[in-house]
Amino acid sequence: MYCGGEDKRKEEGTEKLVQVQNLITG
Repeated sequence: MYCGGEDKRKEEGTEKLVQVQNLITG
C-alpha cells in the first residue's frame, strides 16, 4: 500500500526506465 506521492513518482520513473531498456534491447 502506498501512502505518498514519492512512491508514485518512483514507480513512474521505473516504468520509464523499463520502456527505455526495452527500446535498447528490442
